[in-house]
Amino acid sequence: MNKRISIALFSTLISLLGCVDNNSSITITGVIQPDSECIIDPAAGLRMSVGRLSTDVDNKTYYVSLGLSNRVLTTSSAVSAETNDVQISAAEIGIYSPTGELIPLNIGGAAAPNPVRVGASAYVPSARDTESPGVAAITVPALPASYVAALRGLTGGQITLGIRLVGKTLGDLDIETGEYMWPVELCNGINNNCVFFCAEGETDDICLDYFGQDFPQSIPLEDPVCTPPES
Repeated sequence: MNKRISIALFSTLISLLGCVDNNSSITITGVIQPDSECIIDPAAGLRMSVGRLSTDVDNKTYYVSLGLSNRVLTTSSAVSAETNDVQISAAEIGIYSPTGELIPLNIGGAAAPNPVRVGASAYVPSARDTESPGVAAITVPALPASYVAALRGLTGGQITLGIRLVGKTLGDLDIETGEYMWPVELCNGINNNCVFFCAEGETDDICLDYFGQDFPQSIPLEDPVCTPPES
């Protein structure tokens, strides 16, 4: 009887050790480019290597769509509920200079928090087995509009966003990702090195949230994203 209890306690301990708070069980796998229908696909979506941001777009929030991977194995069975699925609730964004220091920013005459914490939401399922992690995508407002405006003086340079996601497992354990470093080139104006703008009077047919950022090279010439005004 004592032996049976000891085995049960040992199994419970091993199970708990597999679910402790850490930043390695769930990871950010990259920044995903939306497809032609503005769908973010964590499994097949194209990963980007660098971002671009035009700081001259008024009221512009810089959004980043991230792929997520959860390698913690599922605990669900016929007699127990799943506890290793993850609910992301927020993102912490550090804004770094090219040399790695946090950039001091001024908003409305006062020092702005850096890192900044923003709301974010995603559900990441647990892994079915060691070869099949749970995957999901999340779109994060990585730079609120006031922060984009504060960066206008740095146009022509580059920043790096250190992105960390935080949340809880369904078993109520705190969890966070490691810091994912995302370089962003800053630009201003309409040119091939900046971002795509529609001409005055035309309407923008690309994903509205992504206007003024990231992928001018992805816009096919045979499928214009700007619609001329009706005559």
